[in-house]
Amino acid sequence: MKSFYVENIFDEETYILIKDYVYSHMETSDDFNYAPYYGRYWNLIDFPDHLQHKILDKAKKETGIPDLDIAYTQCIKYKKEGDSIPRLDNHIDNFYAVYTLDITIETTLDWPLTIEDTNVSCKDNSAIFLKGDEDFHSRPEYPGTDDDYMIMLYVNLVPQDHPIMRDVEKLKALSKPIKDAFLKTVIPNNVNRNAGSKTKKLPWGNY
Repeated sequence: MKSFYVENIFDEETYILIKDYVYSHMETSDDFNYAPYYGRYWNLIDFPDHLQHKILDKAKKETGIPDLDIAYTQCIKYKKEGDSIPRLDNHIDNFYAVYTLDITIETTLDWPLTIEDTNVSCKDNSAIFLKGDEDFHSRPEYPGTDDDYMIMLYVNLVPQDHPIMRDVEKLKALSKPIKDAFLKTVIPNNVNRNAGSKTKKLPWGNY
């Protein structure tokens, strides 16, 4: 298993700054949409430079890889809504990343990530450096009530100057109506239905 876990990844001040920014983002976004199959709200989030640098510096330190960059970051809130229950079926990711940095911002329940049959805790201010295109991962049956939730960041880390960065910049440069229409066609982590896929593929390119 190439994935690994870090508890208390940020100092308290940095953690609070990131958490406050995430909450503000969720409250003000007009595209924080609910994906019923997965039981979660999601969209892309861009941090201001000072927070982006703190996240990236920590990722470089923990991985020992100096030339990392952030391709894109998903903001996720798992929560029951109606008949939709949060889930994550066993799969490997079909998009490319050196690691996906799974940061738990806040959770009201104990709902671990299972990586290669090992349960890894998801606590506030903890992180999993997930080698998701090689390590199978899932979550057990959701144990929460209607009031429970789990707020996560999925930070996709790639080498600097990787071709994916050019495509991400093209996406970000699209006008808001076109970008919003594009993102509505993207089902997050649809590899749940493609458990055996090892194709490193994003909706806007192949790598």
